[in-house]
Amino acid sequence: MALQKINLYKPEKYKVVVGSENSSVALCTCWNDPFKLTQDFPEIIKNFAIVGSLYSREGVSVLIRNLALNPFIKTVVVWGPGKLSQTAIGSRGRNILRNLWNNGQEFNVEFMGELQKEIDGVTLAKIMRNIFVVDMSDQNIDVAVGFAKEKNEEKISEYMEPVEFPEPVRKEGSPMPSELSNFSVRGRNILEAWTKALDRVYRYGYEKNTQAGIRQKELIAVSWTIETPDTEVLSKFEAPVKLKERVGIETKVLEQYSSIFLDKEKSTDVSYTYGNRLRDYKGQIDQIDNIIDKINAEKITRRAFAMTFDPIEDKDNSSPPCLISIQVLVGGDDKLHMISYFRSHDLFKAALPNAYGLVNVHKYISSRTGLKPATLTIHSTSAHIYEDDWEDANHFLTCAYWERIKLYFDEHEDIDPRGTVRIGIVDRKISAALIDSGGTVFYEAQGQTAREVGLRFARLALLLRNEHFIDLTIELTKAELALKLGKDYEQDKPLFIDKIFIK
Repeated sequence: MALQKINLYKPEKYKVVVGSENSSVALCTCWNDPFKLTQDFPEIIKNFAIVGSLYSREGVSVLIRNLALNPFIKTVVVWGPGKLSQTAIGSRGRNILRNLWNNGQEFNVEFMGELQKEIDGVTLAKIMRNIFVVDMSDQNIDVAVGFAKEKNEEKISEYMEPVEFPEPVRKEGSPMPSELSNFSVRGRNILEAWTKALDRVYRYGYEKNTQAGIRQKELIAVSWTIETPDTEVLSKFEAPVKLKERVGIETKVLEQYSSIFLDKEKSTDVSYTYGNRLRDYKGQIDQIDNIIDKINAEKITRRAFAMTFDPIEDKDNSSPPCLISIQVLVGGDDKLHMISYFRSHDLFKAALPNAYGLVNVHKYISSRTGLKPATLTIHSTSAHIYEDDWEDANHFLTCAYWERIKLYFDEHEDIDPRGTVRIGIVDRKISAALIDSGGTVFYEAQGQTAREVGLRFARLALLLRNEHFIDLTIELTKAELALKLGKDYEQDKPLFIDKIFIK
């Protein structure tokens, strides 16, 4: 059998292990790390031409591009028995691949929409007619290697000339001007907080390369706070099914992923899982139980802390944990607040399932300390959206955020945690007082114009919500008009000027 030259699609960007030029079989590892797998099982390199992972929908397109460049490959073995590979998120790429092949023969037009548009359907149909895809995820890796050995006994030949598809056309645009780092957003629930964080990265993120070669929109230090542990909003959210699937808004996906954070078991084919690092760190400590014990012993503790990063084991790891640490503090409200730190965070595909998993951890700790869960704050240090997801991120934000903006101030939903403002006219001056729900005055400003009173509140950052500042500005302007025209002013009531009234 003649040796075949192996050509790869953007090897600097999409990492694969090159194996034997005397093989007509490729190994697709789903979410399993192909580099770790080939290190643990050297026989793989001797019996497979290329070894790569899917990870996501984009991985299927990369796989097909590599198959088109190497038409001597006649078999693709899909193997991914690890826990992440078996979750709904981890199996998404494998399911797309299976549905595309439709049991190995028929061309399935419906799933062309899951691929990069530049992949030619006629060529794809030829690839699928000549390549056998077999899922061996339920088999031991030795069985998959043995299967490849048998296939490699067959004569190697090319069923077509190598094909190189055009490069994907990415939607690009300059970021809007911004402060560049340290963004902070809040949301009443997990969906609202995450959507705002995603919006900031999409609008203000600067385009730059990653070490993997792929481009991204990145913001430095995005902090997003989920005010309540309500996750029911995800099941009620209405959006196109494909978009919801892309960001992980599926009950099955979220439940499977969240369990990973509390499951200490780790299979040998992965270097780590969050649950294993949190619940069985170095085989010596359950850090979640340690947090619970510290809170139960002393609620004022600042030592209820857990980490996933191992400086020794991860210093040469090409894919170290993204989630680095979590900490729990009991606040002045006697409730449980949790803070998490991500060194690197894919805001589009991973952040929402990550947040769902952390909410689950938050609830777990709460149930064992007897304290109600309050805010969950997520620090996304490198908050990014990969170029493969820019178009989908635009569609999602258009559907979920930009076209759903409320154009009114809701006194119930938009209540400001820093208090409310009581406005009136006192001794021929505009008066604005910051008060709490019981009417206690914490700050008061007076002046002749709306500008000077409003700027005092703005410069001191006395209010949290932007819409509250807008409402304050409108009311102060009405108060100034009333003062100058000698009219009566009543807060949140129309101001009548002859036959005209101003709301």
